[in-house]
Amino acid sequence: MPTELVQQDATQLLIDTVNATGGLVSFANGTYAPQREPHRIDLGEAYLSACAEKRVAPIVTPLKSGTRGRSSTVRHTIYEPNTTAWEPGALVIHDDDAKRPDMLMVVLGSSKDGVYRTRYAFPNKQPKEWCKQIWRNTLEPLHDPRRFGIMLKSDPRTPLHLNTVRRVFV
Repeated sequence: MPTELVQQDATQLLIDTVNATGGLVSFANGTYAPQREPHRIDLGEAYLSACAEKRVAPIVTPLKSGTRGRSSTVRHTIYEPNTTAWEPGALVIHDDDAKRPDMLMVVLGSSKDGVYRTRYAFPNKQPKEWCKQIWRNTLEPLHDPRRFGIMLKSDPRTPLHLNTVRRVFV
């Protein structure tokens, strides 16, 4: 057991972690994500930046043909992938988040290549470092909160919207 703690460079730690889990997968739309977290495009971008900073070659596996947007070796989502195309202002809950109302996210918009920008609807309920964070994900991990029993006072036939939540919780 070492007598002193060795602090590892955070950039190198990111590179080592992504490499240990298979590197990145590259999608046809030009985005990259970790093999084990294909919806985490933000981590793919951070990994590529870290590799450039350290001047090391990233591990990237091209998307296999016939896999419809995902490598056959990656974990998609914990739950059945979402297929709903969300409009700006819609409230969603991320596949990896705790299924509680304070973890709701609001969709800010999406790009032509299917990348959604979201942020937490209640940033004051989140860790400080998440308060102003804009998250980028594909639609698969962005679920309808009602799927997990998060019910709000709104028409059950329409998607939950930020305006509805602010009236209910604030």
